[in-house]
Amino acid sequence: MASKAFHICSTPDWEEIFSLVLSKCDELHVVLPEGDFDIENPLMGGKLELEKLAQLKVLPWDGTENASKLTGKLGDTEKNILYKMMEPSFDGEKPTLWQFSIIRDSSYSLTISDFTECILKITPELESLLLKNGLDLDSLSGH
Repeated sequence: MASKAFHICSTPDWEEIFSLVLSKCDELHVVLPEGDFDIENPLMGGKLELEKLAQLKVLPWDGTENASKLTGKLGDTEKNILYKMMEPSFDGEKPTLWQFSIIRDSSYSLTISDFTECILKITPELESLLLKNGLDLDSLSGH
């Protein structure tokens, strides 16, 4: 399975790619710092909204000290919240969420880290879906 890495704020088709992949995914993983919400900590963006979603489970995450991962099904409510948190990135700004992944049946995924770095795991199914919607993987501004 190939992966494509790119900077979302410099990708002209980013909103279309994100919207399309989001609409097809069914699982969500969001990494957030542990502890009380602190408005001064940009890594806590989305914490208050996401922690209210009862269907998301809190699991330990070993990628960063004092962080946990919220994980669960990606339904319409979660998709709407996620889209809203990513909206600034459609205009070249930093989005709200620091680190998350959306997954479809473990067949493909889109991962955002450090706010704007995207790793898109490409499968024939995803490539076909993107091409069918007029989105060319070669147009993604890779690293």
